[in-house]
Amino acid sequence: MKKIEISTPGIFVFVDDEKESLIAAHSWRYYKSLNRGKNRPRIQAFIEGKRINLKEAIFGPCPKGKCRIHKNGNILDLTSENIELVDMGLAIASSKRRSKPASGYKGVYKYKNGHLFYASFEHKKIGAFENPMDAAAAYDDAARAKYGELAQTNFSPNR
Repeated sequence: MKKIEISTPGIFVFVDDEKESLIAAHSWRYYKSLNRGKNRPRIQAFIEGKRINLKEAIFGPCPKGKCRIHKNGNILDLTSENIELVDMGLAIASSKRRSKPASGYKGVYKYKNGHLFYASFEHKKIGAFENPMDAAAAYDDAARAKYGELAQTNFSPNR
């Protein structure tokens, strides 16, 4: 694995050793573009008049209905061990939520009476709990059961 600085000063990418020449051959830039109000960072270069994403240049285009995700969430880590080809639906479902609900935990909401918290996963209630941490743990269990290591959870797996 190599750590290489791209054309944007102070930005480094991690790539497999055999991909180092691809980085050196072009001027790659880091962009923080707003797409429909969401911050979507990209690493791109103009190659033969076309804007190309670095991930696509390294791994090729994704087949229809599939996309490549960064297992560790770091878009600058482009090593083959960090990139996984998954179904588009799985990538969307396991993506990080932009903001947390009022309870402070993903999938946890207060009952109207304000004394109990309930956990829900994919629009299905898991159960009612006396504190938000227990509800969050129940959500995490449901998410891990469905998505395994790709699940976006409230707590680390060894909580």
